[in-house]
Amino acid sequence: MKKSFFIFHLLCLIVAVSTNAFGKGSFTTHDLGYVSLPIPTDWVILNKSVQKQINTSSEVLSHMDQSNNEILIAAVCYTTNKKPSATLRVSIRHKAPVQSQEEFSKVTNEELAELLPLYQSNSDDIDKKIGTKTRIISVTKSYIDNFSAVKIYKTTIDKDYPDKYETLYVIPHNKYGTIKIMLTYAIKEEYFKDILEYIESNIKIRK
Repeated sequence: MKKSFFIFHLLCLIVAVSTNAFGKGSFTTHDLGYVSLPIPTDWVILNKSVQKQINTSSEVLSHMDQSNNEILIAAVCYTTNKKPSATLRVSIRHKAPVQSQEEFSKVTNEELAELLPLYQSNSDDIDKKIGTKTRIISVTKSYIDNFSAVKIYKTTIDKDYPDKYETLYVIPHNKYGTIKIMLTYAIKEEYFKDILEYIESNIKIRK
């Protein structure tokens, strides 16, 4: 009797977990003004002070002025490591993009592929400073909520963090500037791929 009771409750638990895995109960939608997106409820949202330090660190490493770059949200997820296994960051550069949406829509994947060596060179410079090893896998055109975007896909090996996949979307917006969405997850924790794809498919950008 006790065994049957245990099995019954175990099955109920499995059903409950699988039902909520990608349901609204597992995510909170964050309206950031320019962008809205779902983030798992168990992820940690970094406070504004930490976000400012991320901006400052980016300026030091890239030598690019970040005073017009605003981080709208940054979140991390911890699992088996002391360091984050997955991260998410959304930012906007309050400056007119180099190309409008209409102009960028005409850019081909072949043209974007020619930029890969440039991105790799920039990554190599940063790697030398912080001891990482980055490989740019591809630079392609993608779409987020029907907005054309540059998609930069890469891997990074870091002795202090889990080796990771990183996807960066750069979206020129005619009204607001350039929106950037970065998603990373540990290579050994493949289940994050489905979670991040769910987030990507539910991103909404203000027209």
